[in-house]
Amino acid sequence: ISVEMVQMVFAGPVDYFGEIWNWFDMAACLLYFAGFILRRHYPDSAGLLWEDSVPRESLWMFYYSISLCLLWARLLRVLSVDKELGILVLTIRTMVSDIIRFGIIWLLLWIGFGLMMRGAASDGKFYHTEACREDSENILACWDTWWIIRLFFQSMGEFYNDDLT
Repeated sequence: ISVEMVQMVFAGPVDYFGEIWNWFDMAACLLYFAGFILRRHYPDSAGLLWEDSVPRESLWMFYYSISLCLLWARLLRVLSVDKELGILVLTIRTMVSDIIRFGIIWLLLWIGFGLMMRGAASDGKFYHTEACREDSENILACWDTWWIIRLFFQSMGEFYNDDLT
């Protein structure tokens, strides 16, 4: 991140943020440090960030994975400079359309399945109970869209095995 700060000082904030690759670098660094702080501040993976909701381990792993994806995109720009590795960049560039199609299908399945599970788990009424309003510490357990969030973390590898037993 120090290299990015030096680049921003010498180029100026307007010129620095005028290039998309600098946005990728800054976002990757910030997400990495956010994940690092969460991991160091909440080191035990068995604990929960909010009571009975999102595991801490899932949150910092999510930040690390998004940071890694941004750095992967940055690596493509670095590889495109070398003539021998340029063919690799062209191959990956053609794969991006397939990756985007997969992402759209994954997003539709994720939201559809989450809404289906939300509907199957409810009694047909969309409201918050008084117990949920009074229990401010356990707000995500009463949240209507909790199934969508839970399925997102399950698709990233958090299977909630404690709930299955």
